[in-house]
Amino acid sequence: MDCLFTHCIAKKDPLNTSSASIPLILAIALLCSGSCAVLFAQTAESNSEANIIGELALGDSTHSAQLEVHVQSVRTRPEVDSLWTDSIWQWRGTCSAPTALFHFQWYDPIDSFLTHSVVKEVQCIAEANEINNTEITLVGEMTASVSGLYEQATDSAARPKCFPPTSVQQMLTIQQKMDETIFESEKMQWALQTINAKCLNKMQVKQLLLSIPSEDRRLDLLKKIPKADHVWTTADMKEIFQLQFIEQKALRLLDKP
Repeated sequence: MDCLFTHCIAKKDPLNTSSASIPLILAIALLCSGSCAVLFAQTAESNSEANIIGELALGDSTHSAQLEVHVQSVRTRPEVDSLWTDSIWQWRGTCSAPTALFHFQWYDPIDSFLTHSVVKEVQCIAEANEINNTEITLVGEMTASVSGLYEQATDSAARPKCFPPTSVQQMLTIQQKMDETIFESEKMQWALQTINAKCLNKMQVKQLLLSIPSEDRRLDLLKKIPKADHVWTTADMKEIFQLQFIEQKALRLLDKP
């Protein structure tokens, strides 16, 4: 006893106090560690996803190479239509025209309903056949990295080119349908439907415009064609429109954004 009187208050045992508080401390620590672990895991997962998205946006070859790329070509022999998962695309082969086109398409890694694509043009040069020197063969080649192609495909400033281009045979079928259509309103409808659904070059669009007898209706159709798809010039307007007052209206369209 530290006190000689019976009413003295006994001192608390420090060991007993510490022992009583240990379970409480352990419970708090355990709770904290669990919450911290979950928070750390969520943060790590979020950072990992953000890093992957960032690396894909920058064209990181490690992640981009893991994505399946649908590759198609036109004017190559044979035409390419396959899936590619390598980091480098290499092609050398024969062409059926002075230029060949390759179309690369990815599904977006975050939104599977969204696709990214890029079209690359390959120049084909004439080479003498090794077996028969009198036979000339068009040959082209292309080498590209998946990171570079992906960066071009996801460039928001670049307008993607449509693919595949409409062939001469397909255009003959389209023109036949235009010729068989009697009423101009139906010709207009068919022409606009074709322009929106097909990948037409400027000469093919011009062909459809000239198939409509009324220049007023031609002008109406021209106004509905997206301007960014083709670069129209003054010479084009003079060829499509013969009536001077309609031609002047068409020329004013060139100055509008």
